[in-house]
Amino acid sequence: MMLPVLALASLAGASPVELTVTDHAGHYQVRGSFAVLASIDTAWAVITDYEGIPRFVKSVRASVVERGSAGPRRVNQEAVQKVLLFRKTVHVALEIEEDRPYRVGFKDVLKRDFKLFEGAWTIEPRGDSLTVRYALDAEPLTQPPGIVGRLVMSGSAHDQLEQVRAEILRRERDGVRKDD
Repeated sequence: MMLPVLALASLAGASPVELTVTDHAGHYQVRGSFAVLASIDTAWAVITDYEGIPRFVKSVRASVVERGSAGPRRVNQEAVQKVLLFRKTVHVALEIEEDRPYRVGFKDVLKRDFKLFEGAWTIEPRGDSLTVRYALDAEPLTQPPGIVGRLVMSGSAHDQLEQVRAEILRRERDGVRKDD
């Protein structure tokens, strides 16, 4: 079942974030995007600010980077998913693949809260602006059934996309390209 997500802001006008969540019996496909007037360097700096993400994505409580000389970069994250009265803390250990400056792939290797959690951020230049895309395939180990599960997945993704977009705009406005 596909669930298009509309922000409360979209009731007053068009939301800058487009998002769809498809539910295949607990296997979620999340696809989202937004356009932003910013440089590719600014967007890349935000998307790859792994340690700084708790400063601008409210659901992420911790994000710690493990740097290994022989293996892929790993980012350990703790986040809170919530909708209505439902609230759950989730943990992932993401192996990161960077294809600078256009794509960051990620895959959870911890498997503590998800059977499957993998996806990518991509940046597509469009003249003076960019389209930033987010794709996630996720299968939680435990998830509320039906509409509540879809709301959890869609609400989390929508908020994250809105907050990443706002951070890109803030850094572009302030001339910040690299981590502070």
